[in-house]
Parts: sequence; structure tokens; C-alpha cells
Amino acid sequence: MPTYIIYDRKDGRILQTHREYYMGADETSELEHSEILELIKDSLPKGCEPAVAAIDEFRPQRGYHDYIDLDTGELIRVEAPPKEEEPA
Repeated sequence: MPTYIIYDRKDGRILQTHREYYMGADETSELEHSEILELIKDSLPKGCEPAVAAIDEFRPQRGYHDYIDLDTGELIRVEAPPKEEEPA
């Protein structure tokens, strides 16, 4: 069952993820996208334009940046640029 990715439809930036489980269930439950947005609306940043994508498997990985491609609606993973070290 899906993990729901809530992203900003202006730039594809992932705002948060959501999974819904029924008590005692091993699998996540499916929800309507409007239900998800209603559940999390108060925790979203002001000025964003939220949208929801359902992803079968989502596991963030250190050293990579994830976002939603606005043309295809697919999750894209790219290697994150190295962080600049601060001068001593």
C-alpha cells in the first residue's frame, strides 16, 4: 500500500509524507488525496500549493535529494551536492 508524498506543486519540493494504518493492520490503508490534505492542512507551510502523490515504496536516503517531477508526477532522486565546510 502507498506512502503519500505531500509536495508543493510550485516546485515539486516534498513537504511531508503520510501513511495511514488501521489498528492491528500490517499494511497501510488507502485514502483519498482530499482526505490527506484535510488531515495535515494545519501543519503545511504558509504559501505552499499542496498536492499528493502516492508512492509504493518511499525510503529517503542520506546523500540524496527527493522531489516530485511536476510534468510526470513521479518521485525523482538525485545526488545532493556536498555541503561546504565552514572555515575554522
